[in-house]
Parts: sequence; structure tokens; C-alpha cells
Amino acid sequence: MFNFFTPTEYMKLNKTEEFLNPVKEFPHIYRLLINLIPKYKERKRFLNWLAGILQTRMKQQTAWVFKSDQGAGKNLMLSFILKPLFGNKQVTMVNDSQLASEFNPLVTECDTNSL
Repeated sequence: MFNFFTPTEYMKLNKTEEFLNPVKEFPHIYRLLINLIPKYKERKRFLNWLAGILQTRMKQQTAWVFKSDQGAGKNLMLSFILKPLFGNKQVTMVNDSQLASEFNPLVTECDTNSL
């Protein structure tokens, strides 16, 4: 088995104990998140979920599904936030039709043991 994982530039940054205030530190991204996740508690849980992945590099055994009207910013978040954070191979957009069978290319390419 070969591990082709390559950490992104963000994963190579040194860990700190610094607390980041999303409203002040990344206001444009936070406004997008408000549009996608209107409830504060859910938005906070999502940010903590992302932080957990970046800090531990372990899979969380959960997934977030974003379902909203066209133009809400789902593709924007995927292309310009999640892919740069985690890498192109680790972030994938999946449509309902692609999940119709348990034997599909998305599942066969997944490594369930490591991120």
C-alpha cells in the first residue's frame, strides 16, 4: 500500500495555542459560512470539526452535507476554502446520483484508514 498524501501549505504551519476570532480574522469566509450555516451553534460545531481535522490529521468519521439553493456558496467554499486547506485529492464534490450504489468509483478510491 502506498500513501500518496501530501500535506498542504496550511498543514505545514506550526501549531499554536492562539485563539482565532472568525469574525475578525477571516470575515469574508465567515460571512460565507453564515450564508451556508445560519445557526450559530451549528457553524461553531463545523469550525471545530475542521479544526479537529487540521490539528490531529485524523478522520472524524462524520461528514457534513450542504443542501441549499443554487448560488448559496457551496462550490465557492469547496473550491476556495476546503480544497486549499486539505488538498484537491482529499476534498470531493458528490452528487446524490453518485451515491446510488455502494460500488462506485468514489468508494473504491477511498482509504478508510488514514487521511
